[in-house]
Amino acid sequence: MCIRDRRRVHGDSKINKMLPPAKTKMEQFKQREYYKKKIKEAWSIVDMAFVGKTSKKEISYIMRYLNQFPSEAQVRSEILKDMEEDEPTDDVTYTKFEPKMVEWLMNNTFKVATHEELLAAFRMLDPENKGYIKEDEMKNLLMNCGIKFDEKIYEEFKKFAVDKTGQFIYYEEYCAKLIEENDQHLYLSLIHISEPTRRYAISYAVFCLKKKKYSRL
Repeated sequence: MCIRDRRRVHGDSKINKMLPPAKTKMEQFKQREYYKKKIKEAWSIVDMAFVGKTSKKEISYIMRYLNQFPSEAQVRSEILKDMEEDEPTDDVTYTKFEPKMVEWLMNNTFKVATHEELLAAFRMLDPENKGYIKEDEMKNLLMNCGIKFDEKIYEEFKKFAVDKTGQFIYYEEYCAKLIEENDQHLYLSLIHISEPTRRYAISYAVFCLKKKKYSRL
């Protein structure tokens, strides 16, 4: 069972806020040890027997669980390549993942998008400044362009983003709701798509929210 389908286990492994930059070597050492602990706890959700490896498909979910939000393009073209073994497999080992993840956390390399960045992404899809995007147009982009959504993930996005009529996404309201939920420390998984579209010949970014309420098991 993957991390996106499970609630919190093994204690408080979720990182809701990043630590401030370390000012001394001792602070840096303590932060590294803290992040190593969090990484191991998060990893154990998908590798409960801790055999030391997990599917490549889980890496982006583990990273987002640890408050790092790479685009799917970055995951596929950069991150997974950096963790490949000499002989390519469908898995990533913990020994390859942990040191990379520590560095990304220490530097906050893939920080979460701001409210302004989210709005800017949607406005790229709304050149007439109407304030909304039609649901069918968004579905076409997400299901057919760039890194494609599957039907299940799109339906989760639709439930949260589309208005009561089922026809429009008023993206300012959507972004405000997303930020509000983040402030309340709900589980968020932001899927950041940044690929050229056939329709606009520009890059676009769409952020999909998958929320799971805070729960202790």
